[in-house]
Amino acid sequence: MIKKALAPCIIAVAALLFVGGSTMRFFPYMSEISDFEVVQVIGIDKKDGGVEVTLMADREGAPGGEGGDGKSVTGVMSFDGPTVFEAINKMNMYSDKRRHLGYVDFLLIGESAARDDLVKHLDFFTRDYETRYSMDVFIVRGATAKEFLRKTATANRRMADVLTNIDESVKALSNSRMLRLIDLVIMLSEPNEAAIVPAITYKDTSFAELIGAEKPEKTAVPDGFAFIRDHRLTGYYDDGLARAYNAITGRAHASPLSVRAADGEYAALEILQYDIGFDTCWDGGTLTGVSYDITIRANLTEQLGRENVFTKREMGILESRAAERIRGELKAVADESARLGRDGIELARRVRMKNPVKWEAIAEDWDEIFPELDVRIDVQCVVSRSYDLRERMDSQ
Repeated sequence: MIKKALAPCIIAVAALLFVGGSTMRFFPYMSEISDFEVVQVIGIDKKDGGVEVTLMADREGAPGGEGGDGKSVTGVMSFDGPTVFEAINKMNMYSDKRRHLGYVDFLLIGESAARDDLVKHLDFFTRDYETRYSMDVFIVRGATAKEFLRKTATANRRMADVLTNIDESVKALSNSRMLRLIDLVIMLSEPNEAAIVPAITYKDTSFAELIGAEKPEKTAVPDGFAFIRDHRLTGYYDDGLARAYNAITGRAHASPLSVRAADGEYAALEILQYDIGFDTCWDGGTLTGVSYDITIRANLTEQLGRENVFTKREMGILESRAAERIRGELKAVADESARLGRDGIELARRVRMKNPVKWEAIAEDWDEIFPELDVRIDVQCVVSRSYDLRERMDSQ
């Protein structure tokens, strides 16, 4: 009896979902895969009270047509509108292929859009069913995303590959990081912290030549971190502070450090590890200061002088100078965060983990407490080895 009663309901629902000519749509439109152009990089800029969207996609060139040698070519298209959604749909009207956003790897936000309201310009990408939360986000420093993409791309240079390569170079320099959209959303929701977003810019390519290929007008390089306060870009950690930000937040990889040895010649160290100790200082329920005790572990990779640096005295001088250099960088990034008026070194997380009960009493006042804190940073350096050689090749 129940089955007979349910049958008309099932038929009615099926008719609503699948009947042809209905203006109601419960599922995305079906399309052939050949009708799509897969977008890998998106740029967002502020324009005329709305936004300008730049999409970059690779497409295969057919003999005799676009990319006539059969190789892939890079397509760049920009449209503006009051919203990201409308701008992208305008592009579909003027293109022979529909843009598919399910494989976007990188989202670039122009500086003016970031200063306007970062959350506003991210909203579409957190709602759309095609886009993924795993895409990496950059702020384009000193330029629009459109200008950046058009100046750094060529027909035989995939921008997605260029941006992916930044991730590899970061691991050897610790001068930036990759930040997924989902992680940025979490940072923006933190009430006690600034959101710190990798910045990117372009530089002249006069340092290099390409043989048998088109050289881009500019080349893409990391350029520190963007400091986001109250959902808006308010400043930067310059490139010289990028390593320090990664180190003080526990995200640093390997990085080179050249310091002068006792003889005045440079010695090159490779920093491999930061061991971070952390403590807090309280006066009753008042947090008066914090202290970092950091040990950096490094290897000697190059020596320009002829002195034996592996004596106790020589090595002590080398390690002391390296420690002082890193301590200065760490103190500078902490001071810059205080100057910008918001915790941009994830200090709140460390205080909360160290003293969870006391933290609850000061959490609401953290923005006023943080800039006034006494932040003490002590650094020690330990050089462990020198790879294959311990002495210079000309030593007797």
